[in-house]
Amino acid sequence: MIQEKNGGDWRCSGQTIQGASHVRVGLTNQDAIRWWPGHPEIGSGPPIILVVSDGHGSAKSFRSHIGARIAVDLATEVIGQFFHLDDQPDELNANFSMINDTVQRRLPEIIVSRWQSAVENQWKEAPFTDEEWASLEKKHDPAACLAVEKSPTLAYGATLLAVVVTENFFLYLQLGDGDIVCVDTNGQTTQPFPPDERLIANETTSLCMPNAWREVRVRLVPYSEDPPALILVSTDGYDNSFRSKSDFFKVGQDYREMIRSRGIDHVVQQLTSILEDTSQQGSGDDITLGIIKRIEKGDVDYVESAFEAEAKARVELQNRLEEHMTKQQEDISNVDSRLEKLDASYNKLRKGVERLLYGLLITFFLAIGSIAVDIWLCLQLRNKEPTQSASTRVQSPAPSNLTASSREPASATSR
Repeated sequence: MIQEKNGGDWRCSGQTIQGASHVRVGLTNQDAIRWWPGHPEIGSGPPIILVVSDGHGSAKSFRSHIGARIAVDLATEVIGQFFHLDDQPDELNANFSMINDTVQRRLPEIIVSRWQSAVENQWKEAPFTDEEWASLEKKHDPAACLAVEKSPTLAYGATLLAVVVTENFFLYLQLGDGDIVCVDTNGQTTQPFPPDERLIANETTSLCMPNAWREVRVRLVPYSEDPPALILVSTDGYDNSFRSKSDFFKVGQDYREMIRSRGIDHVVQQLTSILEDTSQQGSGDDITLGIIKRIEKGDVDYVESAFEAEAKARVELQNRLEEHMTKQQEDISNVDSRLEKLDASYNKLRKGVERLLYGLLITFFLAIGSIAVDIWLCLQLRNKEPTQSASTRVQSPAPSNLTASSREPASATSR
């Protein structure tokens, strides 16, 4: 069985398609989508970040497709850095109230300011062309040209929707139209934000507005024991393709059942066709859909995840065994190397001792020889002394005779 970590096991993917009406008139797809990790392949987490943006379709926003792409890229980057999701995801999760306060105050402003700076730089690097000005003048009155000339960011106008799933919380963020839909395990559908009554017809809040960060709606929700089974994030082209909101909400239930029975891979493969048919039969607008699915017991992906987890465990065990064997080989090599060094040191020491002993023996024998010579010389000197004494004794009688001679006349006189 798969061992679920805190936060469960989640999958993320999505698709964006050019609307049927845009295909007919040759307009580019003005939507954009990005998720982390894994984009453009199916991502897994937590953590997961999913961002969707819808470039405005008005003539003034003739570079909105660029604005939407910049929006999803920057928002993904900023959110990942804000929560340290790529290195230390638990660092900011210790105090939920602190995180919530920080998110509400800082995150929208950072995203909006980064986006506005990025589109201004893009406009400076690639100023509006004569063709773009001419097209705007043709579609609008001169006031539109003056508005864009005064605020070039209008040309890049786009909405922004984002969802973040971590082991500790969910983050929902929305600026402008579009939908975030949550489906629970009972098939019940809810939305994290109530409808914005200001969004009527084609009117919407936008990243290009002055003080746009004030219009961003943010909600941080603790990870509960009964989290959503499915989260859908879509641009308004999807919702507008249905007769009512309730019909649109049923789509969430359908996607959950399809993923449960066939797997997210199968649904993602069919997603382009599904969205194109919906646009063709519905709004005709570009449609973008992001899917975040929690793997539930009974899902096809749950069984596959169990096999994947088992296979991963086997691979990890094999890797650990190989690392252990490699370490043992390294230890053996180190021991062999040390033994070779010790053997070399022993041989060197043995040769040194041998040379020392040879030197001592030579010195000893030289000393013995020197002592023997000294003894021999002493003996030679002693042998010469008796000879000299005998010679002295042979010559000594002469004075005795003289003494005797001198005594004789004395005796004679006496008589």
